[in-house]
Amino acid sequence: MENERVFWFEKFPMLDESDLQLYYTFVGVVFGLAMLNDVHVENNFPSFFYKKLLGDPVHFEELAQLDLQLFQSLKQLQTYDGDFEDLCLSFSVTEEVFGTKTQVDLIDHGSEIAVTNFNKDEFVNLRFAYEIHKAVEQQFTAFKKGFNLVTQCSSFSLFSHQELELVLCGEPILDFQALKKNAKYQDPFKENHKTIVWFWKILEEELNDQQRIEFMKFVFGSARAPAGGLSRQRFEIHKNGEDDSRLPTSHTCFGILMLPEYSCYNVLKEKLTQAIQHYEGFGLQ
Repeated sequence: MENERVFWFEKFPMLDESDLQLYYTFVGVVFGLAMLNDVHVENNFPSFFYKKLLGDPVHFEELAQLDLQLFQSLKQLQTYDGDFEDLCLSFSVTEEVFGTKTQVDLIDHGSEIAVTNFNKDEFVNLRFAYEIHKAVEQQFTAFKKGFNLVTQCSSFSLFSHQELELVLCGEPILDFQALKKNAKYQDPFKENHKTIVWFWKILEEELNDQQRIEFMKFVFGSARAPAGGLSRQRFEIHKNGEDDSRLPTSHTCFGILMLPEYSCYNVLKEKLTQAIQHYEGFGLQ
């Protein structure tokens, strides 16, 4: 599910019971292996997803991360002082399943039970629980099973949900001074080599924030830094010829930038910019 670039589990996946279990368990295994191997998984899960992985409680206000409009509507119901009979609400939710509208009861015979001024809080709590837990229970349980299969011997359960998110997704703050400080170079490149001086000047002064994110994806395969920041990111720059027509390339698994020794600053800027803008479409990695 995507809601303003926030992803969640599909409520009604087009899978039978056995395939659903296999699919989501497999995805959970992939996430677990990524964590154990310090590989970032670019995703836009809401933060409470990591709470659920750890078994921590999710609070009503966190529904806003998943569906802000629904959260605001339920908040309005909590403070509504009119006659609920005019709203014609019941303890059910209407879902579209494969093109057909279907009523799902929040409690037994919920479609026959009206929401009133006396039971509105129960309705809000059940609606919240439906979105966060009940509607995706099978999918999430299978995912967590797969995740736990490969992480049960690790110390991930000692993490807070914020720490778990950082380990899986990395840090959004990019400190390129830290990256520069720990960078390594292959001969003939050195810290004071003109190509290297030009490179860092371009990265730090010429590129905008979006281009720096594209650079991260180009070289490391992720827009985020490792947990702990770019000081923990392995980064090497190797010489790759002296051809002004050649674009930089990278080995994302190893954090290696293959950089030709260009004839001048402007050529380096042009080629680096081209590479980070178009690498996804032209297989430059």
